[in-house]
Amino acid sequence: SANNGQPFWDMLQSRGYAPVWTNRLLTYESFTAGYPGGSTPTDPDYFKYMRDILNHNGIGGINWQVVKVLVADNATVTRNTKWNPLDHVTLYDPKQQNNSTAAEIPVTKDNVKVTSNNGHINSDGTLDTSTPGVYNVTYTYEAVYSDSVKRTISKTIQVTVPGGSHNNGGSSTNSNAGNENGGSGNSSWNPTTPSNPNGTGLPNYAAVKGAAVYATKTIYLYKDATFRKTQRIVKYPKVKRTDRPMFVVTGYSRSNGGALRYKVRDVNHKSKTAGKVGYITANRNYVENVYYQSARWNKKITVIAKNGIHAYKNKNLTGRTKTYKKWTILNVKRLVKHNLTTRYQLKNGDYVTANKKLVIEGESHRIVVMSYKK
Repeated sequence: SANNGQPFWDMLQSRGYAPVWTNRLLTYESFTAGYPGGSTPTDPDYFKYMRDILNHNGIGGINWQVVKVLVADNATVTRNTKWNPLDHVTLYDPKQQNNSTAAEIPVTKDNVKVTSNNGHINSDGTLDTSTPGVYNVTYTYEAVYSDSVKRTISKTIQVTVPGGSHNNGGSSTNSNAGNENGGSGNSSWNPTTPSNPNGTGLPNYAAVKGAAVYATKTIYLYKDATFRKTQRIVKYPKVKRTDRPMFVVTGYSRSNGGALRYKVRDVNHKSKTAGKVGYITANRNYVENVYYQSARWNKKITVIAKNGIHAYKNKNLTGRTKTYKKWTILNVKRLVKHNLTTRYQLKNGDYVTANKKLVIEGESHRIVVMSYKK
């Protein structure tokens, strides 16, 4: 068979797969079919018998057993960062029938070749990341089976080197909602259509590099993008909204299974974990932007910061005008962007923070419970 004109085996092998081949090519039928008269193709009844087997339960053809040999994921690399392709690929023995730990083969420059049709591989084997772009990196492995049959298996990934400079300093907040400094961002990291060849491949919801995010549920900070219990650095339990742990996104990666991860720096300044670096989930059910991205809820916000928030004449939060106490409801004119953060402009023209730890959209009212004795 073929896939868009590409032979079936070539299609599989160009995606990192290979047929399982121990003493012979393994198929589904080789495990289930046993011809009563003996497996001899010279017997005319053999083909009739095998035809019935292949058509059983609508199989309609041979089910070849294949195994994944080269495992590698697309990557995003900061400009001028040293990136060695061999550190980001896993190799499995195609003569084994699964991808168990026992089937894993150590990756070396001798058994896995690395090439790029639109990038440059340096003499030390690293990818040249000095110029922004999207580079195809191809891994190639030649499997030699027990009967000397050779098959060349390859896998091509895309390595993105984003352009522009980034200020990795994040937004800082305090209980008084004072000045919150941001850095210059790269809007292409948050594409409208992720499938477009814009060099990102990130979903629309992904926080831009240098932006602040916080955890809404219990999460862990890991040493590696593929999460394992042994790689945990810090546990962040679920806490109330105003105390949620904050992080600055410094990069992106993906797990071995392809899940998007944020590379972050802990910016919880009053915590012992402040400054720690690692990977957290990018799942929206667990991690969100710290700053509101749109104005909804009839354009009203409620102050929830313990010590209230300040209002300012300018959107960079300079020129303080007044302070609003906790539970004050404010009328919003619009939401404006400032570097990698956002601000609310009130109907009186002043600006206040749009930090979700300090304000909440809509009208929120405290409930006072009074008790008494008979």
